[in-house]
Amino acid sequence: VIEDNIESDMFKKTVMTMMSEHVALDMDDLLVNGDKTSTDQLLSVLDGMLVTATSHVVNAGVAPINKSILKAAVKSMPSKYNRNKAKQRFFTSEDAYTDYQDYLADRATVVGDKFLTEDAPIRYASRPIISIPVMPDNLGVANNCTNILFTDPKNARWGIWRKVKVDTDRDITTGEWLMVVTVRCGFVWKEQDAVVKVTNVLSLIHIS
Repeated sequence: VIEDNIESDMFKKTVMTMMSEHVALDMDDLLVNGDKTSTDQLLSVLDGMLVTATSHVVNAGVAPINKSILKAAVKSMPSKYNRNKAKQRFFTSEDAYTDYQDYLADRATVVGDKFLTEDAPIRYASRPIISIPVMPDNLGVANNCTNILFTDPKNARWGIWRKVKVDTDRDITTGEWLMVVTVRCGFVWKEQDAVVKVTNVLSLIHIS
């Protein structure tokens, strides 16, 4: 493949670029979904944002995202952390984000039309709602739910101990190039008490 493809020797650089992009996605996945009890080799490395958010948990009762759920999240946050609303964010899956966008667009007003015709930012009580591609949509008993995290993004501490290391080698007996990426990283909440997690938010509706 390396010799015969149209990029010739440049093909290895293309693969390296694609690999670095996927490593970034894997690190996002580990940050959000890391779980030491997971059977997934990557996710079992450490406990991520969802597993470690345990102090304030709101059960949405398998209901789609709506203002009542978001209100419950805000009310579950200890008052001392609500002093600076501008820094707080809601984080959820892309499907849940789209559901709330439609929820707002259903209003027959000029504001509602913006969510259909423009890339208008979505907020609740002045706090932006952010979609995270790696936020799972297959949680709950029926594998159709997601979560919401409510906190100040700077409260999440994601540390890289050293530069990402890439080692390459060539196996002359098989004609294969080996590319290995190693990362030393870790995650912790600065104030775990300043995080609210909403569970059982209906995200996927199965149509048969």
